[in-house]
Amino acid sequence: MPFKWRFIDPFFYAVIIYLDSQNMIEDRTVVWLYVLWTCRVLVSYLMFMTSVIQQLTAYLNISFLKVKQTKAKTS
Repeated sequence: MPFKWRFIDPFFYAVIIYLDSQNMIEDRTVVWLYVLWTCRVLVSYLMFMTSVIQQLTAYLNISFLKVKQTKAKTS
């Protein structure tokens, strides 16, 4: 995930806060804007964590989820 030096999230959040405080839009719309903003932040965080895990596992030369193959024991 490339580094982006322009972040829209704080500005989007500030606009939501302003619109909510001035009662310029309906309450239902404000709730959906908060939900949308929260989902965007969550997806960005999950993408970031995936990138960190992939880079660490590649650097350390390990598999993230590797299933160990075992032979079935026969009695």
